[in-house]
Amino acid sequence: MQKLGSRAKLRMYFLEHIGEVLESETLRNVAGTSEWARRVRELRNEEGYQILTHNDRSELKPGQYLLERSLSDIWNAMVTEDKPARAAIDESLIEIQREFRRKMREFGFLDESDTPVRPYVVREMDWVTERIEEAGQ
Repeated sequence: MQKLGSRAKLRMYFLEHIGEVLESETLRNVAGTSEWARRVRELRNEEGYQILTHNDRSELKPGQYLLERSLSDIWNAMVTEDKPARAAIDESLIEIQREFRRKMREFGFLDESDTPVRPYVVREMDWVTERIEEAGQ
């Protein structure tokens, strides 16, 4: 079995915790090296991951990191780069699909090999509205 390097370990950890604030001590432990911060920079600069710090977001404290969701990337590309919506979505599609599969596994719709375990029903808006109204009673 192939041993993972520190960058690969960090990549996997960030992807498993998209949208969560991660502490530097946790990342150091995941990477298993004192060079963990360099590996995070490599993920940002060489692999293009949108890993934010307190320099990017005022709500983050020094030593905190956040991998943004793909939707944020799409929005930023459209607003700040004036990129057409279709092009911005296409660029993020693989990561969106990966994140969707992760959530489907997390909530028990897929097993670890991505085989359906139970049906996933997409509800109509009327059904959602009815549940909201029922909850308010």
